[in-house]
Amino acid sequence: MKKWLLAFVVLTSLGLGSCAIEDCVVGTVRFTNISSNPYDLYLNGNFYTEMPGNSFLEVDLYEGMHSVYVEQVSGYLLFPTTASNSISVFGCDDTEWVFP
Repeated sequence: MKKWLLAFVVLTSLGLGSCAIEDCVVGTVRFTNISSNPYDLYLNGNFYTEMPGNSFLEVDLYEGMHSVYVEQVSGYLLFPTTASNSISVFGCDDTEWVFP
């Protein structure tokens, strides 16, 4: 009986210790639109949201490389302003991307 109890305590403590490491797989990215015009925000090639002018948005993303792209929605004469980048997200860390 003592062996089972000891095995349970050891396995439980190992399981709890590993949770702290696994919880840190998400980082926060702050997207800041410094233009007075709205922009469409795309994450990893997929439309995410329209950001109003002079605003910011915080998004939680899994750690790793992510592609970001923005395209001006209105307020341009001939062609919309666009910007793209690859950002590295690290678990439990904050990153910022300012555009345009």
